[in-house]
Amino acid sequence: MAGLLYNIRDKLNEIATKPHITANFLTLDFEKEQELTASLKANYLANLNPDPDYVDSEVGRRDLHDHLFGRLWDDRRTVVPWLDSLRPLQGASILEVGCGPGASTVALAEQGALVTGVEVDANNLAVAYDRCRLYGVQNPRFHVMNGADIDRLELEGFDFIIFSACLEHMTLEERFSALRPAWSRLKPDGLLIVVETPNRLWWYDAHTSSLPFFNWLPDDLAIEYSAHSSRRYFNELYQPPIDEQMRLNFSRWGRGASYHEFELSIPELRQVRIACMNIWIRRRNPMQLAKHIVSGDHRFARMLRRISGLDIHPAFCESFLNLAIRKPR
Repeated sequence: MAGLLYNIRDKLNEIATKPHITANFLTLDFEKEQELTASLKANYLANLNPDPDYVDSEVGRRDLHDHLFGRLWDDRRTVVPWLDSLRPLQGASILEVGCGPGASTVALAEQGALVTGVEVDANNLAVAYDRCRLYGVQNPRFHVMNGADIDRLELEGFDFIIFSACLEHMTLEERFSALRPAWSRLKPDGLLIVVETPNRLWWYDAHTSSLPFFNWLPDDLAIEYSAHSSRRYFNELYQPPIDEQMRLNFSRWGRGASYHEFELSIPELRQVRIACMNIWIRRRNPMQLAKHIVSGDHRFARMLRRISGLDIHPAFCESFLNLAIRKPR
């Protein structure tokens, strides 16, 4: 039964990937896979949860499998083909903010992109180094750095600047400190990419709490209400009284973003071209489109656009922000 469910999931996610992309996919032999597994356990999982039993728990095993195979598979079959449709990745200069343990870095670099990765967590970056080495990817350069500090990099003129599932883990101040210099460091016609950031306006928080309306709550109320989450570990973390360190730690778990941060960071946002990965995928996969319609998500997205009274791009009305903002020539 589990195998059947995985096959159905894969069919739902699968899109037609062009041969020039699939031809570049790199593989690991068994020994290298075991070495990457050890690196993930020692650096990523041990840092994620100090509980020594976590790695062998059902949740821990699922997390390990996701970081070994799942995230790379998703990037190769969705993010990479979408990016390549916007601008060829071969030879493109990319700044990847929040590269994490490096699955997305491998997916980009194996396509011939020149990747500079920024990651705040040195343990994650240790895995990224190991992953790139084991896959035989030589060109990525890494920096231990908060995404809010990218203005310190002595690099500019990127074709892509990608915020890879990281904006939601930044404070509001950090988001502004990252988005504004990112926009300025793009080449003309370059692309600012946001991947897998939950939409603050969406009614359900599928990222952090698995609770309805969670991202609509003020931080202090959300912190106290987190005890009602069904998510193990998260629902035990935050007990009153609430102090500043607790607020900071809570924001790192992941709070949604919305078009508001982007309008304040990119004043010409309403005049530039924006693309949405979710829409791109649904246009190429009838099963994804049917799933979207049956789920009712499209009705909520349409409601968001209607009640806002503003000309908001549909990319800002999805459950997750997966979008590209093109800088004018």
